Amino acid sequence: MSVNDEVWVDRYPMVIEMDEHQLNTVARLRIFLDVTQEVNCEPQGEVSKRHAFIAAVVVRLRYGHLPRPDKGVVRRYLERNTGYSRAPLKCLVRRARAGETLAKRPGLPH
Repeated sequence: MSVNDEVWVDRYPMVIEMDEHQLNTVARLRIFLDVTQEVNCEPQGEVSKRHAFIAAVVVRLRYGHLPRPDKGVVRRYLERNTGYSRAPLKCLVRRARAGETLAKRPGLPH
């Protein structure tokens, strides 16, 4: 809590755990992204958990077989939930599609 001109402001973060396995189609991802635009998602957990999440989503949604617009929806979903920006995420998705284990590589930011 902080005092600002005699007004108390509560700023406690709220953690919501989500079972994202029901988001198994691009249409559902699109709806999720639309209805949660004003929710600030911050990545939680270690880098290895975020990498495992990326790999699981790529496999579950068969990313390689999606048309280009749908790939963009999946990338926006991953950006939002992992905290990675476009460039590192693109590299991680490419590696996941190739079947590589997504471990942090020395000297690289992701």
